[in-house]
Amino acid sequence: MALIKKPIIAFLALLLTLAMLSGCRSIGGQTIIDWVDFLKLNGISYTGQWSAVVTDPAQIGGEIGKVKFNVADNVHHSGYKTKEGDAAFLPKGTVVYEVNGYPDRSFVAVKDSEAYNGYRLYADDRKIRELAASLEPDERKVSSARLYEGYTDFKLLMELKASRAALFVSMLKRSEEREDYTPAVTNGDPKAYRIVLDTGDAIGYSNFLYDDGIRYYWHDNNIKLLPSEFAYYLAEPRRTVYTAGDIEFILPHQNLLLATGEKIKQDGSANNITLVSRDGSSERSLFPDDAYERLRERVGKENPGSGEGKTILYWASRPTAVMDGRAIAFESNKETVLDRERGFFNIHLINADGSGEKVVVDGAKYGDAILLDSAGSRLVAEGEGHSLLDIDVETGAVRKHEVNGHLDALSKDGRYVLYRGMESDAQVGGKLWVIDLETGQKSAAGETPRDYIFNKGYK
Repeated sequence: MALIKKPIIAFLALLLTLAMLSGCRSIGGQTIIDWVDFLKLNGISYTGQWSAVVTDPAQIGGEIGKVKFNVADNVHHSGYKTKEGDAAFLPKGTVVYEVNGYPDRSFVAVKDSEAYNGYRLYADDRKIRELAASLEPDERKVSSARLYEGYTDFKLLMELKASRAALFVSMLKRSEEREDYTPAVTNGDPKAYRIVLDTGDAIGYSNFLYDDGIRYYWHDNNIKLLPSEFAYYLAEPRRTVYTAGDIEFILPHQNLLLATGEKIKQDGSANNITLVSRDGSSERSLFPDDAYERLRERVGKENPGSGEGKTILYWASRPTAVMDGRAIAFESNKETVLDRERGFFNIHLINADGSGEKVVVDGAKYGDAILLDSAGSRLVAEGEGHSLLDIDVETGAVRKHEVNGHLDALSKDGRYVLYRGMESDAQVGGKLWVIDLETGQKSAAGETPRDYIFNKGYK
């Protein structure tokens, strides 16, 4: 499947027309000319590129010329023949730069404050097919994949590198071409995201992905529907990412908003819990900064070790907002880390202001528990032996369900849990199950689909 085709090849035929026009219209007796974004310089005809971007501004070389005449603002008859120094939309005097790595000047650049990294690229029309092929991203060569929100703001949402970037590209290539798909408009204009794929060259590939509130999709000749697991990259907190029957399951590990308006920072740290202010301008640590360091030093002195035998302190991992954001649940071994025989994890609960910390799941009784998600005062975790722990953090009650499964997601209403049955003690199976936490009833939900999002581990 080719990722780069759309306007590039289509523009080639248009540019070969003598008048360099893509069309003319007459309104009230006046001819309106629809110009292609062209540039003529040093005997070469160029077309502006939408899918090629400058990945590193340091790779922009020296000046090779300037625009002498802006055609769109000054030409109003279809008989005009373009000449050296003409450009459709670039202002007179615009400086044109060479791009390092392209000594044949098949790509050139101009400054553009609204373009990615501040430069817009133009490609030699004679080499347009060759250049399009060279831009087609091969997952084995992509060094990074960046995702931005919007068209020109370039607010970075995520950056994937190495194997994770390759996985992202392979997912794009598995998109389903759907000529008959019509984007939904009930939620307003689709939300746009920009991807930039970098192979280490001066020029990378870019495109836009869209969310119409129902499906994620993008354009390449026809509309292409992204595989279901793409929801994992962009899903907003509490958004449905999988449906079994009529039960909607939400993205786990995303219940981060507190009643104070703050948000739990996801930084992978297990030595504290960082809360970010509503406007993102400030942060605060929930625990004293030196508490972790003091205990870590004790662990190093009293339980020395290395490799697999090394004792590791996890003060607060997988923090999850509960009780409508009034409190935070988290996993911790801080109370047992110095006990070589009993170094299990407990699940703790603490108020958003840092007060009232207590243990709600005792690891000595239930084994090391892994937090899944929460809804209201309900907290769900996976316990020892692949069991399910249904915890009421207000009352402290814990109900244990023997499911022998790997927990994947909690339903939007907090009543059901989606899980995969285990084939052995260490191997997750391919059969889906749903358990009703109110009744304890389990029901089969079929086989995991090919693009099952909880079997990917993207983030």
